[in-house]
Amino acid sequence: MKISLLFLFVLLIHTSSFSQNVKVENWKIDLDSLQNGLLQKDFLFHHFSKKDFKGEVSLLKKDLCLYNTATIYWRLMQIFSLFKDSNLQIFKDNFNFFPFEVERFKNDYYITKIHADYSSFLSHKLIAINNIPINRLIKKIKAINVPSYKAIANKSLLEFLNVSKTDTLTLTVFLNKKTNIQLPFIDTFLEEELATIIPKKIPLYKEKSDRWFWMYGINFGQQVFFKYNVGLSKEFFTKMKDSLGWNAFVCAKKYNIRSQSVYDAPTFTDFTENLIRKFDKKRYKKLFVDLRGNTTGSVLAIHELINKIAKLKRINKRNKLFLLVDNTISSSAIVTILAFKKNTNAIVIGEAVTGTINNTDMISDFYLPNSGFKISFPIKKLDLITITPSIIVEKTIHHYINGIDPILQKALDQ
Repeated sequence: MKISLLFLFVLLIHTSSFSQNVKVENWKIDLDSLQNGLLQKDFLFHHFSKKDFKGEVSLLKKDLCLYNTATIYWRLMQIFSLFKDSNLQIFKDNFNFFPFEVERFKNDYYITKIHADYSSFLSHKLIAINNIPINRLIKKIKAINVPSYKAIANKSLLEFLNVSKTDTLTLTVFLNKKTNIQLPFIDTFLEEELATIIPKKIPLYKEKSDRWFWMYGINFGQQVFFKYNVGLSKEFFTKMKDSLGWNAFVCAKKYNIRSQSVYDAPTFTDFTENLIRKFDKKRYKKLFVDLRGNTTGSVLAIHELINKIAKLKRINKRNKLFLLVDNTISSSAIVTILAFKKNTNAIVIGEAVTGTINNTDMISDFYLPNSGFKISFPIKKLDLITITPSIIVEKTIHHYINGIDPILQKALDQ
């Protein structure tokens, strides 16, 4: 009996070791695939040499047996940060998060969502996590090429940065007085379990978020408010099909939308004509083009409308045409802003935004064969620029709680 148990024990050790080796070998295949895929793109290696890149990959290969999948992901993010290219990204699904979210207002971060058991701490300013000041932690996150401060609740990222090694975070918050919250990690929490700040009213620009574009007469019908959420249209997809041979699946993949959305895409030609026709009526004195929250698209989709607006002498002049922006806009929206500024007298109002001069179709990707990690990369060198509004407006937590839109208010005051 003892011999049988000993044999079973040895067999289990051997099986476990074999499984681990297979896993390590699979990772080596993935890293070879990653290395071969990027080394072909000479334009990526301006700040980071090919020799150094291969050296970093080799070091990672040596330590694979020590890492789990999440740690390998963050090590790859560290390597990617050395390229200094915001369009070179690696994506992984199924992260675990601590049950809270923050939003940035001016230079501070506030809790806007948290587990219902801690709802009394909503709208509190977050000062530190595990005694690390929040601004120092944000710098550590940005240093490894993480694009969003919302990753601050990512459990494996905090572990990788040696911020947390347990299933409980100490959040230091402030509202009238400094308080520490012991926030536990909850493996199976659902989105609906998070308490959230419910604004007293919904700002106009956040209405109809499911529509790609829409317009409305505001301020007693004196201005046209044009909301541009997605820079795509049925006409654009038809053009891509005719010129490049793209089918619905390719379009959906390029712009990270559902294939059905390609088939159901709204037409932009009629919308353009209706918008321009508004200004046949003298009561419409201004046009607000709101790009906030614009997630994807191509400047080609709005090119004709920009040309038509440029010919509207009554609108294409100082203090008549405004672009409303914030730091959530996509790179393709940045190109749209530049096109407006080049062809019209549009005034930009809102928050400064930094990104690359590119449309979504200048980004390509490939997948690592075993882990399934998606590698996204630019198809050519893309310069990083900053759009600095002529009139800068910063949102506050007070605006957020009360549903106030200070950017639109500032535009209305011009």
